Amino acid sequence: MKRKSRLRAFLDLAFKKDTSFFFLLASFVTFIVSVAISNRSPENITGLCIFAAGLAFYGYRIVSDALNLLGEKHIPIVVVTGKDFRYARGVLEEAKDAISASTGFKEFKKLEDLYQISLEQDGVVFQEQDLNPSDPNQWNPILQKVQEAARRVGDRLQGKKVYHLFIFGWGITALAAGLGAAFGTKPRVIVHQPSEGTNWKPVLDLSHDIRRIKEVVELKEYKYLDCKWPVKIEAETGLVFNMASKSATNDAKQYLQQKQLANVPLVEVDNKYQGNLKEDDWSPAVQEMFSIYFLTRKKGASKIHLFLNMPTAMAYGLGVAMGNYNEVIIYCWDGKTYHQVFALNQIKSLM
Repeated sequence: MKRKSRLRAFLDLAFKKDTSFFFLLASFVTFIVSVAISNRSPENITGLCIFAAGLAFYGYRIVSDALNLLGEKHIPIVVVTGKDFRYARGVLEEAKDAISASTGFKEFKKLEDLYQISLEQDGVVFQEQDLNPSDPNQWNPILQKVQEAARRVGDRLQGKKVYHLFIFGWGITALAAGLGAAFGTKPRVIVHQPSEGTNWKPVLDLSHDIRRIKEVVELKEYKYLDCKWPVKIEAETGLVFNMASKSATNDAKQYLQQKQLANVPLVEVDNKYQGNLKEDDWSPAVQEMFSIYFLTRKKGASKIHLFLNMPTAMAYGLGVAMGNYNEVIIYCWDGKTYHQVFALNQIKSLM
C-alpha cells in the first residue's frame, strides 16, 4: 500500500472518514440561508450562535483527532503461545488499556480506519501449541512472524511510531531475547510485563535514547548485579543470569556436564534485589547485564552459552544490546533441563 502524504491523511480523517461532517456542514449552510432570507428574529440569531458553537466544537474535535493520529502513534504487538485466538484477542484489549494508561493514546479504532489496518489481524501473532524447547525448528518461524507483523502494521503508518510489545506463553524469555536481537536498535519499542493479574506494566522503555543500554558500565560494584568470574575465560564460555528469585546456576552447570561441556567455564551473575525489581525503568539493570556480556567477550569468549533466568522485558533488552552478530547460544528451560533453541547470529533481522 502506497503511503499517503501528511496533508492527504489529514483530509481523509477530517472529511472522508466521518461523513456526518458533511451533514452538519450542509445543515449549517441551510440555516445561514434561512436566516438571511427571513426576518432576523432573536430566536434565529440565538439558534445560529448555538449551532455555530456546536460546529466549532465538532471541528476542534476533528482537528484534535487528526493531529493526534498524525503525531506519535502507539502500536500494540501481541505474541501469545499455548492459547487460541480468542485469548490472544483478550490480551490485545489488555494491551490497548495498558498503552492508554501509560501514554494517553486511545485512538486505536481511528488509527485502523485511517490507515486501513486491523490490529487483530495484523498486530497479533499466536499459536495454540506451546513452544517446545526440545524442538529448535519451532523458534525461528515465530521470530519471523512477529517481525512480519510489526512491519505489516508499521509500514502503513506515517510519522513517528512506538511499538508496545506484549508476550505471553511458555518459553517467552528465550523468545524475547531472540526478538530483541532481531528488532535491534532501529524500531522504538516499549516492553510491558504482566503485573497483578491481567494488568500490564511498561518496564523497559526503548522509545528514546535506545543505545544507552549498550553503554558499558565499568564499575567495581554494580547496583543491581553480583558477578562471580571463573579463574579464566575460554573461547567457549557459559553465562548464567539469575535475575529472578530462584537461581538457575546449578541447572546450568548440570546441563553443561551432561553435554560433555564440563570444562566450559561459567560466569555466574546473581541479582541484588531478591528477584523483585520494583523500579519503573529496567534499562539500568539491562545495561549492567550487557556490560558483563561485553566483558566476557572482551576477556576472550567467542562462543557464549547463555542461560536466561529473568523476566521477559529484561531478556528483550539484553537481546537488543547483544544484537545478532556473535555466536550466542540461547537455552530454554522445560521444567527439568535446558535445551538449545537458537543462536543469535543465525537470526535474520527483517526490521
